[in-house]
Amino acid sequence: MSLKSRMDNRSAEEFAATLSKAEKEEQIISEAFSIHLSEISGKSCNSNKIGVEGGVIEGNLPHNEVDRIFEINGKSIKVEIKTSPHYLKRFFTFKVSSLKNCIKRKAIILLFPKADHENFYIIWPNEIQKMLDNKPHEIFRKFSPNDVAVRIYQDEFIKYLKKVKWKKKASNYLEALPEIWR
Repeated sequence: MSLKSRMDNRSAEEFAATLSKAEKEEQIISEAFSIHLSEISGKSCNSNKIGVEGGVIEGNLPHNEVDRIFEINGKSIKVEIKTSPHYLKRFFTFKVSSLKNCIKRKAIILLFPKADHENFYIIWPNEIQKMLDNKPHEIFRKFSPNDVAVRIYQDEFIKYLKKVKWKKKASNYLEALPEIWR
């Protein structure tokens, strides 16, 4: 994906600031998810970043990997981390290219809605495929004006998204970091 497409309508300074904030949020969410998985399984969970990092990359991205791999009990889980702003409660929007990449990589999406402090959502690859097959592919100007996307409305959440309550230690970890909720 080109730099122009990734920047949308943002200036270089806005894009760099957004990217820096997103990387910090991803790290916090990854740690919370590791804690959550450890609490469920009683086993240690490690998270390895495999996505792009290190600020603004000029030109095309060097690869098209998902964000993280979580290792637990000898199993690997590829995860693409998505967030939604605290003011969004009625719908979630996903870039078609990102959804297709998750299918290709056999990855789940961990959706972190900032409007909901108690829960997160998991979207499994078969549900991602259903979204791609059944939802219109459109450009949403306020979301990402250069990319085709699909939008899932609140009455459809149950069809595509698995709502999961954060385990106690993961919830405590997130609550101790108020910057994540902004």
